[in-house]
Amino acid sequence: MSSDKPRIDALLQQLEDFTNAHFLAEQLLMRLHAYPGYEAHQQEHDQLMQELEELSQGIRDESSPDPARATEDLERWLLTHIQSEDQALAEYLKQQGLES
Repeated sequence: MSSDKPRIDALLQQLEDFTNAHFLAEQLLMRLHAYPGYEAHQQEHDQLMQELEELSQGIRDESSPDPARATEDLERWLLTHIQSEDQALAEYLKQQGLES
């Protein structure tokens, strides 16, 4: 893994940057349209970003005991978030006349 370290570091940073930008854009959308579930949704984003940063750091410094397991847990959490919180936001925006 150490021979691929610069590539892995760059990919992890891109993932963190993209995820953060996506969440910020989504949070702006929620605020612009007075989404009533904004606070809880934003807290989930904050939690996911913290977990992603911890996972990335564990992979970077090779201290994560099981990066594959942590990645699976993060993926499962993200899918649950999409199927619940993001779906609820999409429904709210649709009710507001904002089709995606």
